[in-house]
Amino acid sequence: MKKRINIALRRAVVEGSLADTTERARAAATGGSIPANSSCVITARVRSGTAAAYVNVTSGVSSTQTPTAGPTGTDTLNVVVAGTNRLIYTKSFSQAQAVVGTSLNMVFTIQNLSAGTAAQDVVFNAADPMPTVGGQTLTLNTVPNSCTITAAAPAASCGFNSVTALGTAVPNTGSATSLQFATTGTGLRLAANSTCTLTCPVTIPATTTGGNYVNTATVLNTGTGGFTTTAGDSATVNAVARPTIAKAFSPTDIGICLLYTSPSPRD
Repeated sequence: MKKRINIALRRAVVEGSLADTTERARAAATGGSIPANSSCVITARVRSGTAAAYVNVTSGVSSTQTPTAGPTGTDTLNVVVAGTNRLIYTKSFSQAQAVVGTSLNMVFTIQNLSAGTAAQDVVFNAADPMPTVGGQTLTLNTVPNSCTITAAAPAASCGFNSVTALGTAVPNTGSATSLQFATTGTGLRLAANSTCTLTCPVTIPATTTGGNYVNTATVLNTGTGGFTTTAGDSATVNAVARPTIAKAFSPTDIGICLLYTSPSPRD
């Protein structure tokens, strides 16, 4: 029997635009329930009449079982004038949480907002260096072909060296602990008004004690003139340490009582 996730929005009405300094967009979820080993996505539509970068910070989430709220969440909305020659990108991990010693994906989504100009030789510093927790660094699974094109909208609108097939490798010019796309020549290309997704498998070190791996992607540029670009974007994955077990005897020494019975002599 399937359980329904019941999240009630107490207030999810956008009051004014994001550019309005006298009013704020407010939304809150309360009274809901989420089954074990599951997640819930809440979507609220917003609008803005002014081109700018808008940073939104949510509060932490609490529950009956965990009354102390967890960490906050942050993301940035970049609003631009329609048709502007501009590149923007976001990054995420394929999982919010993963066990140490396992693999997951870093995902980069790049958008060309231009109405009529393709962006050629797109370069960016994806993770240089890769994030480290407790001296243990996240590593790429394959070098140099660390990442592949896994989605393009419209179809065939994104390619490397003129190859637009999904699964095309985009070479990493860094190392197993440094992800950089610094191609030249025919490089990574995005058609006008398109979106390209690059997926990079990574592994959380088995020896890490666990914690948050935070990665910030920066330096998005294109060899095509007349473009502006956004700054970086950050994503976090929580590495969960495996359960451990310890064994001991208590007490470590015990006494032994030996009972000896002497046989009776025969008559």
